Parts: sequence; C-alpha cells; structure tokens
Amino acid sequence: MKLIEYLDDWIENYHKYLVKHQTYVRYKSNINNYIRTSVIGRMELEDITRKDVQAFVNGMKDIKSRRTGKPLAPGTINNTYIVLQCAFSHAEEYELIEKNPCHKIRRMPVQKENTDAKCFTINEQKRIEQFIDGEKSSEYYCFILDLYTGLRIGELCALKWSDIDFSTGTLYVNSAVYSSTNDDGRWVLITDTPKSRTSVRDIPLPRHILKMLEKLWRHSKSDYVCAKPDGTRLTPWTCRNIYDRMLRTLGLRHLTFHCLRHTFATRAIENGMDFKTLSVILGHASPSVTMNIYTHSTKEHKRGMMNLMKRVG
Repeated sequence: MKLIEYLDDWIENYHKYLVKHQTYVRYKSNINNYIRTSVIGRMELEDITRKDVQAFVNGMKDIKSRRTGKPLAPGTINNTYIVLQCAFSHAEEYELIEKNPCHKIRRMPVQKENTDAKCFTINEQKRIEQFIDGEKSSEYYCFILDLYTGLRIGELCALKWSDIDFSTGTLYVNSAVYSSTNDDGRWVLITDTPKSRTSVRDIPLPRHILKMLEKLWRHSKSDYVCAKPDGTRLTPWTCRNIYDRMLRTLGLRHLTFHCLRHTFATRAIENGMDFKTLSVILGHASPSVTMNIYTHSTKEHKRGMMNLMKRVG
C-alpha cells in the first residue's frame, strides 16, 4: 500500500471521527496540497524511513504557496509533518509498520514574533461604546458584550438567549460556530463545542451588561444574542464586516475583531483582576498562558502596583 492510499483511508475512515471538523479539513488539505503529489506520497508505506520523512520536511521549504506565491511558512510545514506523525502512529498501533519513521524528525524553526496583544486604549473604547449607544442597533451591541466578557468570535456568534441565566447574571459558554467546507466542498456554518475543554465555562456578567442584555432580549426576534434587528443571526463573517465598518466610520485604527478580547483582558488586569480568575473567564488552559499573552499588560500592572508602595519613613 502506498502512503497516499493509506492516508486517504486513515483520514476518512478513522481520524475524521476523532477530531473536530475544522481539524479534519485542515489535515485533509495538508494531504492533498503537499503529500499527494510528493515522492514520499508515492512510496510504499512499509518502506518509508526516518530519512525519507526528514527529506520530505526539508524539501517543503522549496514549495511556494498557491495563495501568496511565497515559500511555505514554517508553521505550514510543521503542521504537515504532524499529519504524517499522527498517521504513522496509527499505522504502528495497528501493526501495519514495525516502527514509526516520524520519531526524532527536526521541524522547521519558527521565528518568534512580537506576541504583545494589541488592544484599544480607554479613549478608543469610550468612542466605540458611545457610538454603539448612539446607533441603538442590536447588531452593534455584541461588540460591547465582547468588550466586557472577552468571548472569542465563534463563541459570541453561537451564543443563544438560553445560554444566559438572568436570575443569576451568568453567561454560559458551551458552543462555538465557524465556517468550513462540507463533504461537497461548499462553505457552511458549523456549530461545535468550543476550542478546548477549558473553553466550556460560565462568566458572571457585570451589572450594566446584564441590564443591556435584558433590554435587548425583550425586543429580540432571534434565538441568538448576536442578531440584526430583523432577527437574522450574525455569522463570524458578517460580524467582522459590521465591526470593520464601525471602525472606518469612527476613523479608528484597524485592530482585528480578536482585539476586543484582548481589550477586555487588558482592562481586567488594569482593574486588578488576578490572573487565575482572568484565565478561567477567558477559557485558557492555565494562568501561565494568560500571562504569556498579556506580557505588556503584566508589566504595566506590576509597575502600577509597585508605585503604590510608599516610603515608610
């Protein structure tokens, strides 16, 4: 059996049912774009050695991206290697091969970029909130909700009114939506569980946000919190479009939608929220993840705390 024949069987009849649809689509794309026509893809499964895998990984540096025309990013190369690693592990487990040839393969080094999370300043945030209050349209209020909960865009667009307990003032995050291709290759909106196990969480809502949501709920024509006045739900794509249009109208610098989440986290740190609590609210795996993302905010917070230390004598 050739490697590509094995990969087609593995991805469709085994791995597809163990991972989220988005992961399945990404793995299948790696197989079709980079492995199917490669030398290693045409080799017999049991003949492939660690040297062959390393040569394949190294050779991907010379491939140009179809979308950009530039060399493949190290992340793309490493992700394709991960597909091979998972597939060969399965082959070894089912005794199709004696040893996984993906052990001790050198991946492509990924250049560390500036990971400081960008966020809106307090004045920019005030302008956004004042604009939304002036518009009084339900499709904009989801941005304020995001500024005070830090939801990911997929979580925000999946949020239903039934996910909010008005009696306790609690918002429950238990699903997320994203765009992906179906088996026919057409783009569809898919609802799934959130990003990770820790992403399933409950968030206590500030009183002013709860009051805002109660007012929206009374006039809503949709089961979804994020919807247009006529009841049409907002998808991540339409949500981003409305958000971009708002920034252009206000003449504000363009920060991605995800920066609303960063803005929430930064304001929380500035107001003294501890990293354990913030980590749980954001749905991160651990407080260390939160601290690594918000390094800049951490430094400013520590400086502010130290400035509170007054001389005793």
